[in-house]
Amino acid sequence: MSELGGMWRDLLLLGGAGGLGAMARFGVNLGVQRWLGSSWVWATMLVNLLGCFLFGFLAVWLSAKVGGSPRAKLIILTGFLGAFTTFSTYAFEVVEQLQGGQWGGALGNIAAQTLVGIGAVFSGIWLARTCS
Repeated sequence: MSELGGMWRDLLLLGGAGGLGAMARFGVNLGVQRWLGSSWVWATMLVNLLGCFLFGFLAVWLSAKVGGSPRAKLIILTGFLGAFTTFSTYAFEVVEQLQGGQWGGALGNIAAQTLVGIGAVFSGIWLARTCS
């Protein structure tokens, strides 16, 4: 298969896996809200924690079982879990930094993404309200 054809196949697989991840997230959200109600962030927390567990498990398991296949990682980690929760990728990268002894980088990553992310949400809200 040509390189271009392989890229299109990977994009279709990535999109399909992303669609499944998004549907799984929606399903978990519905189930948790029916079970526990929507008065707190239980559904988001469950999705993020489950995604983190699955990302950690599958990153290691895929490397052991399929030799770290870039295509398998792309489809499962980036596609499915990326759509299920991007928090899992963030948490995994922080753990990699910590395991690599990059404590300053890990703490900076946590602080920057959390604080700047919250600031970005406030900024987006402000801009939307200003432009409305």
